[in-house]
Amino acid sequence: MVKYLYVEIAEALRDDIQKGVYGIHQKLPSETDLANQFSTTRLTIRKAIDLLVKQHVVVRDRNRGTYVLATQSKISSGSSGLVVDCKINPNAVRTKKISFL
Repeated sequence: MVKYLYVEIAEALRDDIQKGVYGIHQKLPSETDLANQFSTTRLTIRKAIDLLVKQHVVVRDRNRGTYVLATQSKISSGSSGLVVDCKINPNAVRTKKISFL
C-alpha cells in the first residue's frame, strides 16, 4: 500500500517526539524549515502537521508556531487525558475536601 508523503512526514515527526528530539510544550521548527528539512513543499508539511493536530500530538498557536502537546507515553498508547496523566504521575492531581459554613 502506498503512503502519502505527508503521512510519512507526520510519522517521522511523531517518532522524533517519542525519541525526545522535541519535548512537551516545545516549539517545532517553522513550516518553511521543515519543508527544507524534508525537501518538500510547505503544503505537504501543513498537511502532516494537520494530521498530528487531529491526533492530539501537537497544537497550533496562530502567529506563534506549532507546539508539542502529547507526552511520549500518550503517543505510544494512543490515548490522552487526565486518566493517563494520573497513571503516569499519580502525584500530579490532588484532591482536597473543603467545607462551606
